Amino acid sequence: MKTVVVVFLVTALFPGSFEEARWPTHTVCKKDGLEVYYTSCDPLQDFGVSFEPCPPLLSQKINIRVSLILRQDIKKLYLTIKGFANGKPVIQFHYNLCEPSFERLSFCGKKRGELIYYEGAVKIPLPIIPRGRFDITLLLLNQNHFGIVCANATIFKT
Repeated sequence: MKTVVVVFLVTALFPGSFEEARWPTHTVCKKDGLEVYYTSCDPLQDFGVSFEPCPPLLSQKINIRVSLILRQDIKKLYLTIKGFANGKPVIQFHYNLCEPSFERLSFCGKKRGELIYYEGAVKIPLPIIPRGRFDITLLLLNQNHFGIVCANATIFKT
């Protein structure tokens, strides 16, 4: 009973002390009416992403760089992307990136604790983005459904 009272008093006296920490918002691109920002939605790990050039259309091929330290092995890797325009779902797709018999990317098969660094040209399968705000949730899961990367991105097109 004493523990419950102490927890209640500490929470009541210091309400902001126990809020979940958030990772900073990173700027990926800001040029010619296109702004792209992201934040990690993984409570334990942030990661780095950049792309060049900052294209006028995201459907063009762009060069990306991604780096993070693995907290779990990758034997299989699944990508889920959900897109929202003004809060309404507009796109959703799932894609297998790694399978034991078919490894599409250089980091397939990497082990826990290893650094993933990927640099290469990628065509982002997004339609032409209309003016306004477009939100994207990206989730990479391994064979055990453990989150390898979770990101919330926001695109502003003017």
